[in-house]
Amino acid sequence: MDQVAEISGWVGAVAVLAGYALFSLGWIPNGYLFQLANWGGSTALAFHAFHIGSWPTLTINVCWSIISAAAMVRLYLRRRSEPETVAREPRARRRKKARPKSL
Repeated sequence: MDQVAEISGWVGAVAVLAGYALFSLGWIPNGYLFQLANWGGSTALAFHAFHIGSWPTLTINVCWSIISAAAMVRLYLRRRSEPETVAREPRARRRKKARPKSL
């Protein structure tokens, strides 16, 4: 079990750090991927912190996980409530009207 907790801690740290770096560098938006990296990473770190008995670290990672989960629910509800966009047919090319010549 010690090895599982240790691996969980490292995987969680990499996930949170990678998500934060990708978002901060502008490579990913604040969306599902970013929030999933935060949620998964903080949950894995919380498991590790619980296993080793680090209560302050457990507390912050449980809070982080809850915030990330709430953000994912909010993203889901926002996208669900948006009206579906109907694909528009391409407009026919309009002919330019001849301009009257100035006298």
